[in-house]
Amino acid sequence: MLGLFYELEQANEMEIYIEALDYKVASSYILPIIKRLMDSSKNDQLIRLAVAMNVGRLARITARFLEVAISSCNKRRKEALLRR
Repeated sequence: MLGLFYELEQANEMEIYIEALDYKVASSYILPIIKRLMDSSKNDQLIRLAVAMNVGRLARITARFLEVAISSCNKRRKEALLRR
């Protein structure tokens, strides 16, 4: 799953754009899915280990979504001001 976000992690903020409604993807969708996975796999040490080994990367991806969302919001504001 984390491989899906490779481009997000590597991209320059100027190269990527998140729509206004998508900025909460990480906190509203990805993190709850991981929490449910952890809750449902209390006895599966392999899954718990895999998640634990990737906690840092999950945090970076979540922070990256927020950074890109803020950058995208600023771009939209600048474009709106230029159209006036």
